[in-house]
Amino acid sequence: MSTEANRAMALRFFELMSALDFKPMFELLSDDAVWTVAGRPETFPQAGPQPKHVRAEMFDAFATVFRSLQFNIVS
Repeated sequence: MSTEANRAMALRFFELMSALDFKPMFELLSDDAVWTVAGRPETFPQAGPQPKHVRAEMFDAFATVFRSLQFNIVS
């Protein structure tokens, strides 16, 4: 994948995330992707590495809490 194609895909990913359109967002990730959230799992259950399908299931609950979350890519 070219640098420009990679950049376009990353921008599309965050565009979909901002729109809370998670199904096509997760389709951009490979099936063996691992999503890691910073933090200590013993105090923050969402922290740590999780496979794509687990993280995808969590995003529906995430969306209800952060309806106004919007990403602005600046560089």
